[in-house]
Amino acid sequence: MKITTAGESHGKGLFAVIEGLPAGLKLDIEEINAMLSLRQSGYGRGARQKIEADTAEIFSGARNCITLASPLTIAVYNRDHENWKECFSPEACDASMRTLSDVRPGHADLTGLKKFGGSDARNVLERASARETAVRVAAGTVCRQLLRELGVEITGYVRAAGSVEDDKEYSFEEIRKGRLPELFMLDPVLQTRAMREIDECRNAGDTLGGVAEIRVKGLKSGFGSCMTYAEKLDARLCAAMMSVQAIKGVESGAGFGAARRRGSAVHDEIYFSEERGFYRQTNRAGGIEGGMSNGEELVLRAAMKRNRLRTCRRRMRAARRRQAGRAESPLREHRGMKELTIAADRCEESRIFFGRGVSSRIERADFVITDSNVNRIYGDRIAQWNAPVFVMEAGEEHKNEKTLFSALEAMKDAGLMRGDTVLAFGGGVVGDLGGLASALYMRGTNFVSVPTTLLAQVDASVGGKTAIDFRGVKNLVGVFRQPSRVYVDCSYLSTLPDREIRCGLGEIVKHAALDGALFDRLVNNKARLFDLRFLEDTVFGNIEYKASVVRRDAFEAGARVCLNLGHTTAHVYELATNLSHGECVLVGIIAEAEIAARYCETDGAYLEALKALARLALGKTPKLPAAETVAPLARLDKKNSEKDTVALTVPVKRGEYKILQLPYEAYEKELKLTGEIL
Repeated sequence: MKITTAGESHGKGLFAVIEGLPAGLKLDIEEINAMLSLRQSGYGRGARQKIEADTAEIFSGARNCITLASPLTIAVYNRDHENWKECFSPEACDASMRTLSDVRPGHADLTGLKKFGGSDARNVLERASARETAVRVAAGTVCRQLLRELGVEITGYVRAAGSVEDDKEYSFEEIRKGRLPELFMLDPVLQTRAMREIDECRNAGDTLGGVAEIRVKGLKSGFGSCMTYAEKLDARLCAAMMSVQAIKGVESGAGFGAARRRGSAVHDEIYFSEERGFYRQTNRAGGIEGGMSNGEELVLRAAMKRNRLRTCRRRMRAARRRQAGRAESPLREHRGMKELTIAADRCEESRIFFGRGVSSRIERADFVITDSNVNRIYGDRIAQWNAPVFVMEAGEEHKNEKTLFSALEAMKDAGLMRGDTVLAFGGGVVGDLGGLASALYMRGTNFVSVPTTLLAQVDASVGGKTAIDFRGVKNLVGVFRQPSRVYVDCSYLSTLPDREIRCGLGEIVKHAALDGALFDRLVNNKARLFDLRFLEDTVFGNIEYKASVVRRDAFEAGARVCLNLGHTTAHVYELATNLSHGECVLVGIIAEAEIAARYCETDGAYLEALKALARLALGKTPKLPAAETVAPLARLDKKNSEKDTVALTVPVKRGEYKILQLPYEAYEKELKLTGEIL
């Protein structure tokens, strides 16, 4: 018999052709599907097992579930292909999408690229993936059904997981009847210890390997041959087992232990009686002698290495860049998509993808954080990622410790590991809380952001600042956490209400106050300020500007202070009113421009033009609370460095700003004037 498999991990499906099956074998499809389900079960299983729900389909070689002796073709379809068909298909597709430049040690990625050529590791790993074993399980179950007709039975169990090993010898029946669920060990005490070690490993962001033992009962003497190496039964069985991904060692019978024993403790003495004929009292050979079965049970063990530690990945393009001794441009454009890279000292590289539809390029998500508003509009889109979803209540008032801990609890319940990907899908509140949850869980998981509001796209998604509000203070508890990927998809802007657009304009006007080119663009296109096409073109310019600041100061230690322009006053009103963050930023820009005019050397015409832009973006003049009730909130601002003073970043001239330390009493008076000015 011969079995050939085909198919890729994210292709349409996986296929096996079995040649040499006899006619007349009744196929049990339910057993095949049950074994496929068993393959996907088990404690500590990977995220891909949660996506697929494998079933087999017979395409040829059988009629009415009876084999015909012609080649039998089995298919196991990839459910996840629906999310990949635009970029991974045998037919025409966009192969530039979801390319992979990260290569992993212990995998075929780098070696395969060297052998077959190219720069996209996906062309190698898609076929090398352990996903291929799904169709091997289906084909193997057909072979099991044939062997059963010949009186041959197969069973097995997990003998070791990590450092926990069961060295007791079990009979065939003890294994078949006593295998425990979840980890498939036989001793409940050892299984509990092994599961605890898996949990510890998961919490450390690592994985465990183990040893499986396979038993075959009822095989007659004489299968295999001693005449040629290719016909030796143990050689063929070991080769088949070593071909399974991640298997690093196989032994038959006493195996490697035989090398540490004397001959008298290795071989199985041969006895003879009239009733039994030739027989043995031990089975250290594991049922194979001289390359042939000897009538005893076959005993085989396979050692599987730990799966993968994603933090060990190395970026090919970075390595090539270093080898070439040159720096790579942070901006790349390809087929309507722009890609921007943020690389700063002491922080991970962040890549920003910009364009309509770019979020469809997301490779995977193991856990999604979103809010109730976004989930209502884009629930079907979120469902395509086939991942657990945490839906928080929409609104800044829910960006608190209660929601944060609820998200962390949901991540734990989902069995997330350190190398898994947490995807924040929503506005700035979702990005802030999702990024913080990702940073805290197991001391950091992979974090991907999909900002869906204008404000989040131009500001919150760039720079890695994550936080929650705590005890009445905005963004008091947080960390710097750069997302590994940001997908800025402007198609989401079409569903935003007018107020959300105004909110985003708050940060756009702020960036214009800091960058002369952005300022000129807004001033010259005031009539198009609410035109979505104009905004789409404007968004990327804002991202580029903020990225340039973050590259110079990733941790807000100096240059990044410019991004606080208008924000001290904005945070005061944000805590005391129902105005959105962006609306408060527009109020803060107007107020602090007035303060700058009274305390600094400024360009009066420029400040008037800036205030006019802010008023246009703000629209209806908001009603503000009395200055004496909100001014005390400014004392809590994180930027204050001196007692009884308020730190302000104020605009002074086109593309210029100044840090102003204003006495608290003076600042309170300025807030009173702000109410009058507006």
